Amino acid sequence: MNKKICHITIFLLVSLILSSCFLTRRIGRIVEERILPARPTQQAATDGQAQSQMLEPTQAPTVTSSVHSIPSATATALLPSATPVYSTAKDDLIGIWQAEGSMAAGWSDRYHFYRQGNFHFYPNQMVCEEEEEELLGTWEIEQGSMRLVTTSKVVILQTCNANGFATLISREITVLEEPIAREVRFIPFGTLEDDIYPSILLDGRQYWKFSDDPTRYGEEQFPDE
Repeated sequence: MNKKICHITIFLLVSLILSSCFLTRRIGRIVEERILPARPTQQAATDGQAQSQMLEPTQAPTVTSSVHSIPSATATALLPSATPVYSTAKDDLIGIWQAEGSMAAGWSDRYHFYRQGNFHFYPNQMVCEEEEEELLGTWEIEQGSMRLVTTSKVVILQTCNANGFATLISREITVLEEPIAREVRFIPFGTLEDDIYPSILLDGRQYWKFSDDPTRYGEEQFPDE
């Protein structure tokens, strides 16, 4: 009787052990088939999404420019005002041009430009020299410069007193055997700020236009050359 009970007990223990082993292996297989494969897939998806985010360039925010193109005419109008430019036409240069912007006790150095292309240069009346020269010749404008050709001179001999007043001795015209030609720089300015008359830069010196008529300034008359 005791032996039979022992045999049954051993049989049950063995059956129990085998069942436990089978159940354990079954559970392990289920875990491998259902749970473990799902984790790498999910991780791969997560890694793929992160990699995608790293590889895709970040879209720059849209910036609306506040700079607008300006039509050329408008752009020109916005530029600072330039120095007013006097015309370089020959007709605009005809007249009396003095090396002072206002009239003093007498004339300063001056040019008289005539329509027919002649000029007459007079020296400063307010400085008395015992010998002075007036220049006569022709003038013309050539590409931003003035060509002055002196063909004759007026030689003036005089005496000067202590107060600077002159007494004329002689006035003689001399025709040059060889005319003297000069190219002098010519820049028109127009009427500048605070000036009454238009002016030009001639041979590095500024001259103002006192009259459109080279033969007259007020009541004063000059030769019609």
